Amino acid sequence: MAVAPDLTAAILAGGKSTRMGQHKALLRHGYGPDQPSFIENLIDGLAGVASRVLIVGEPQPGLYAGLGAPLVRDSLQNAGPLSGILAALESATSEFVLICPCDTPYVPVDLAAGLLGQLKMRKNDLVFCQENGRDHPLFAVLRIHLADSLRHFLDGGGRKVLDWMEAQNHSRYDVSSNDFICRNINTLDDYHQWLKRKENAS
Repeated sequence: MAVAPDLTAAILAGGKSTRMGQHKALLRHGYGPDQPSFIENLIDGLAGVASRVLIVGEPQPGLYAGLGAPLVRDSLQNAGPLSGILAALESATSEFVLICPCDTPYVPVDLAAGLLGQLKMRKNDLVFCQENGRDHPLFAVLRIHLADSLRHFLDGGGRKVLDWMEAQNHSRYDVSSNDFICRNINTLDDYHQWLKRKENAS
């Protein structure tokens, strides 16, 4: 997929990484300081498909300084991922926003084309991934006009991502043929297992 001028990519990076015990976005793609971090890899890869890449959220001041992507603050404090999605929608100047979490080791380049293509074909307002019946709402493409709906939902106390998404004109994008593409890393055990699998595949 070539760079889409109507697409902004937003990396959701405001989580506190409680289960991991360290910032997941800064985990590296291998052993050694010369390996890129997850978030560096995402910024580099998404720059090839989106006209602009944003980092949304910063759990610690200066954590993502010098990465070469604009930082956008969460719209609300302690409001979960939807606050980051709202910040992305309100900051984007393109018609569409691709969101993905910072703790995925896989750059969703192929997903961008599939999600955006399905959204346009079906005239949806948002499309998110589903893999073997499991929803992955943080891998999604949305139209920016959804910002008003999302702010209203949050102002009313709503916090569950799927509750809001399923109330919109939406569809699910099936990624069952590639069950690694929406993989994220939540614990150190997940991370070490992923590194081992990566080494065995190389």
